Amino acid sequence: METDKQYRIAFLFNDFHNEYGVAICKGALQAAEELGVSVVFFGVGQLDSPVFNTGKRNRIFSLFSPEAFDGVVYISSSISNYVGMEKFLQFTEKFGAIPSAHIGVKTPLYSTFNVDNRLGMYGVVDHLIKVHRRKKIAIINGTLGVYEADERFLAYKMALEDNGIAFDVRYAFAGDFLRESGILAIEEFLDKRNIEIDAIVGANDLMALYAMKELQRRGYRIPEDISICGFDDLASAKSHQPALTTVHQPVVELGYLAMKEFCGKLLSGSSEIGDYRLPAEMVVRQSCGCGFETPDKPLTLSTTQRVSEMTIHERGELDSIFNIMARNIVGSFDYEDISKVLDETLILCDIENFTLAKYVDDSDCQIFYSSRKTPKRKISSQRLVSDSIDAEVSAGSLFILPLYYRDEDLGFFITDAGYKEFYVLEVLANHLSGALKGAQLLEDARRYSERLEKEVKLRTNELAQRSADLEVAIDKVKLANEKLKWFAVIDDLTGLFNRRGFMTIAKQNLELAKKSGTELVLVYLDLDGLKKINDTYGHASGDTAIQAMATILQSVFRKSDIIARLGGDEFTVLALDCTPKQYELIANRMDRSVDEYNAKSGHPFTLAVSSGSAHFTKTNQLSIDALLEQADLQLYRVKKEKKSRNVRKG
Repeated sequence: METDKQYRIAFLFNDFHNEYGVAICKGALQAAEELGVSVVFFGVGQLDSPVFNTGKRNRIFSLFSPEAFDGVVYISSSISNYVGMEKFLQFTEKFGAIPSAHIGVKTPLYSTFNVDNRLGMYGVVDHLIKVHRRKKIAIINGTLGVYEADERFLAYKMALEDNGIAFDVRYAFAGDFLRESGILAIEEFLDKRNIEIDAIVGANDLMALYAMKELQRRGYRIPEDISICGFDDLASAKSHQPALTTVHQPVVELGYLAMKEFCGKLLSGSSEIGDYRLPAEMVVRQSCGCGFETPDKPLTLSTTQRVSEMTIHERGELDSIFNIMARNIVGSFDYEDISKVLDETLILCDIENFTLAKYVDDSDCQIFYSSRKTPKRKISSQRLVSDSIDAEVSAGSLFILPLYYRDEDLGFFITDAGYKEFYVLEVLANHLSGALKGAQLLEDARRYSERLEKEVKLRTNELAQRSADLEVAIDKVKLANEKLKWFAVIDDLTGLFNRRGFMTIAKQNLELAKKSGTELVLVYLDLDGLKKINDTYGHASGDTAIQAMATILQSVFRKSDIIARLGGDEFTVLALDCTPKQYELIANRMDRSVDEYNAKSGHPFTLAVSSGSAHFTKTNQLSIDALLEQADLQLYRVKKEKKSRNVRKG
């Protein structure tokens, strides 16, 4: 780009938990580096998302200051998924008349960049009809009103019509691009509408894959009984059994094209609005019924072939670094300790620039950590972002991601790309959010204790004559100190007891049960497939699964019961004054809660748990260690039986 002006582009995306957004951002970053453009990526989430706590990401919108940029590019297909394009465009009007472009949608108001959704979906449906003689083809739609979903639905109907098959509304399910829609669609088609189906197409791979899993769970053979096809060509589409026939979206090229064309117009001063499309090609695998597989094709743009991917060895090394970071930061509720862990970890990830800020109020933040040793001062949140951009003009790119814990906004961080494996930034955000929340709780307890101690000292003379009041104040100080000790027995990721806390409290309650003659049930639980979740979707998703399981346990067991995370994917519960029959009711509630979570969470993984139990009675007064061993043995039998059932189904 031949100009003395340093162009700055804001790039607003959802998050780095999905392959679609990561690939587009990689392509955009590649183009920006070649053009000499400075680009800042804002992880704003999906606007007004109702799923879990992901709506908290929207706070990052407030950090985008249009006057600091020459233009903005949105991955609008993801950001607008819950509100639709019209409402999203109304939302962006508050940013003023800054030059804009949108990826994944179509609007006459701005330049748009898309994959040819219609051609891709038409090819899939036409293939099912002509090659595999399928006539009763159902579709699982994406979110209605979203451009990509509408285009794919229209192509489905066109392919049916061109092949002499009348469209039947009973064969269309209104999904939302989330995996749960795949399961719900099968329940709707087979259980409620009672229609015959010989093929299913999903508006994306995620819904198609989970529809396939649900059909296989019911005993259907894929593709012998029902052919299934998707759209996107995710990595998981190729690894599934059978591998999913789908449509490949050249999303890396899409991000590259959007950045290149948009910046070209800025440089030339052109206000021309363009509608750009890249072809989407069908990828034939086994799930449609074909006995061959379309070979993988290289990227079509020579420039984007330089977008590097990590080797298995490099990915393993990076995972090892973050495992070490997790171990170091867990239980470290001191702000200085957190800073030390960052000093040690960031350099291993090739991250040179890293600034972490905590929110003070709606407009200001407090710098908590800076790799450049910036003073820890209070500053306007937008000003901190602008200053970081000014300091990093030569670096070319920055990333801004949110920090939040459950329903609380904590802050954000600004960083460079490091390894350019963007999922690393989400893992960092997840670990730091939990650590900062723990440090905040401990700091609150310390301040409370210090305030009370000062109050006691100032009022010593007065309270000497009011001994009753003195005792009350001293008790409060003791209580505050006890709170400090309490953190040593709490698991920071879930807020449950850790192993030390559980063993301490459980032994005390066991002694009480011996004296009172009451019955207890000890439950040993294990998350199914946590390693697969970590390997497939990243450790951030693994941590989300662990937190979700903790929340479910707290909701189904009583407040008096002792619930703990022993470590990794293992949980245990000591249900007080509980019989095995009563525990059966609790276990049923737990299973229902897990199913409800899977139906509503919006996460790409399925939460599953196995459990074993042991019974403490007057005549069978086992120790805690013996109860754990007995429950673990039963858990082993349950998991072995599950594995055996899965093998038989296969």
